[in-house]
Amino acid sequence: MLAHWLRALSALRFKKSGSVELGFMDGPYSVGVNKAVSGQLSLLPRERRNKASVKGTSTVVDEEYLIENVKATIRSAIESCEQMKITSRDLTELREVIEP
Repeated sequence: MLAHWLRALSALRFKKSGSVELGFMDGPYSVGVNKAVSGQLSLLPRERRNKASVKGTSTVVDEEYLIENVKATIRSAIESCEQMKITSRDLTELREVIEP
């Protein structure tokens, strides 16, 4: 999921407007990300219940801040897996997205 999030946010960074949906692996939760103004993203949490969508309260965040935090989380996940000697296709994908 983190690799998808970083790719989606990076693609959105170079657009004047647009939106992406960042899903979570388990459960009905996601975050809608809309390019509010240059350098700002509007985040809207969502929950799907019985084919209906329940929306939370939106908030605006700095685009670079969000991207850097996703990158930091990816680096942390890679480091944790390396310490535990875990290897997987997902870990390889994380390495590729963070170290192109």
